[in-house]
Amino acid sequence: MKEITIRDVEPILSKKLKEAVKEKEYTVLQHDLDHLFGRWTEKEFNQIQRKIDRERKIDKEIWK
Repeated sequence: MKEITIRDVEPILSKKLKEAVKEKEYTVLQHDLDHLFGRWTEKEFNQIQRKIDRERKIDKEIWK
């Protein structure tokens, strides 16, 4: 996406533009993983969650 700069915009218009951008950015619904919803068994979910939890651990040797 390209970016443009507009100078000397009235504060009210600037606020409305920023609100419109946020609204558009955060209200987009994605459906690419819908086919997976409700498909995991409790055992599968727990396996996946354990893998995610292991990946979230911080390696203190690297981040000193």
